[in-house]
Amino acid sequence: MLERCGIVIVLLAGFLAAVGSCANVAGKNAGSGGETQPAARSTPEEGPAPRGAKITLKETSLGNMESLISPMMVISPDARHVVWYETRGVSIVTVRDGKEGLTHENVSSGGNPVFSPDSQHLVYIAFRAQREFVVKDDNEGKAYFNIARDSLKFSPDSKRIAYAAKTADEKWIIVVNGAEQKQYDAVTTPVFSPDSNRLAYLGRSGGKWVLVVDGVEGKQYDDVDSTPLFSPDSKRVAFVGFRDEKYCLVVDGVEGKFYNVIKAGTITFSPDSSRIAYHARAGGESVVVVDEKESKQYDDVGGIVFSPDSKRLAYWGWNGGEKPVNVVVVDGVEGKPHETSGTPLFSPDSKHYMCIVQDGQKFTMVADGAEGKQYDQIPEISMSFSPDSQRMAYTAESGGKWAVVTNGIEGKWYDLVSDTPVFSPDSKSAAYTATTKADSKMRVVLNGVEEKAYDKVAAGTLAFSPDSVHMAYAAQSGGKCVIVMDGVECGDYTRALQGRRVARFDSPNKCHFLMLRDKEMLLVDVEITE
Repeated sequence: MLERCGIVIVLLAGFLAAVGSCANVAGKNAGSGGETQPAARSTPEEGPAPRGAKITLKETSLGNMESLISPMMVISPDARHVVWYETRGVSIVTVRDGKEGLTHENVSSGGNPVFSPDSQHLVYIAFRAQREFVVKDDNEGKAYFNIARDSLKFSPDSKRIAYAAKTADEKWIIVVNGAEQKQYDAVTTPVFSPDSNRLAYLGRSGGKWVLVVDGVEGKQYDDVDSTPLFSPDSKRVAFVGFRDEKYCLVVDGVEGKFYNVIKAGTITFSPDSSRIAYHARAGGESVVVVDEKESKQYDDVGGIVFSPDSKRLAYWGWNGGEKPVNVVVVDGVEGKPHETSGTPLFSPDSKHYMCIVQDGQKFTMVADGAEGKQYDQIPEISMSFSPDSQRMAYTAESGGKWAVVTNGIEGKWYDLVSDTPVFSPDSKSAAYTATTKADSKMRVVLNGVEEKAYDKVAAGTLAFSPDSVHMAYAAQSGGKCVIVMDGVECGDYTRALQGRRVARFDSPNKCHFLMLRDKEMLLVDVEITE
């Protein structure tokens, strides 16, 4: 990365009435310095932050995107690095944090490039002379006839990479850190265990499939219907095997009961790894199988989820007929029947749950079995609990207007609100973005109080500090984008990168954003000091 020297922007915190933009000391004139007198944010519970706090910005250039091949830009997990591809005549070059890497005839866009979980390494698939190879940190691996696009995986500790490759003799192998494993006629995507110590995949040879864990083959099956699944503690591994026209769940080599169908995507380990549940069908009826015990039969089941403490289980069961009904089942007890039900969500302490149900054109939130008010829409993605489990929130639409509902209490109605309210770590504050069509403006709403209105608040940038004292986001108006820290506008940018958690706090007093100024990508570190 190329650190921009001299770009340090300092603001002094004072009274809210004196809040102003710091554009005069940001961006192209950042080196000139300057001050204003904004106020630090405070939650009602914490009181005002100390006066005299300084907000400092430091920009690091991550390069100029001269000929970006959209949409091939990828952000690292820690949101401090970016990589993209650019054209160079008939060739393609990788650009990582502004530094050009290797040039290739072509590169794969399917699942590539891939950052390691620790954001320190980068891999992607490239092509040369009708051969494909993996490039890791500008080091080319062995060339193969084909590399499965979605198979390129890092271990959680970032120390190993694995992928599926096709050899010159039409065989498939799993390659782990450059070491080729046994050849098969076909293989599935490799899967690392959560602790990174184990690797599993399924391989087919001579018409039979076997599970391979740490290089050791298991029992043969006629077919398989899932990739291997490790338990959270990495000690157990499960997959669906097919033999004699029936399916069974195989856990640690032990076969369960055979069924007509086992829906592989429903296999779920409990957080403590001691339990496992899945959806199976026998004789046209569906059941949830939990630790090899079958639930009541339904025409269909889904939404299987364990509570965080692993002691509770919830799902929905549906029965058709002239009047179809759907029930939410929690701890084996059926709730009130409705036309449809969504996937339940447990609170962090496992004591509460919430679930959306539908009757006709109306949606209702069910919280611990109690039904709330009916609305025209309730997006399932909006459901959230506060970290202390004492508050549940969601967004709802009625008559074309949207509001955030917290513990059954509706907030102000807007033309649009963000999908999910954001709770502070201490659970005392909640924030979301809201839009009004009258002025075509967006604003952040913190604890029911509206912040300044902008043309746009960048999605994925709203964040609280770990100690819940500070809140930051990126906002744009009139072609200018700023970082807003505790109500103070900082910097002068073209726009902010958007996406899930593209801006975040690194410590109670430090956060960072990825911003664009014209075509220049910038990592902007924000620090609050007393």
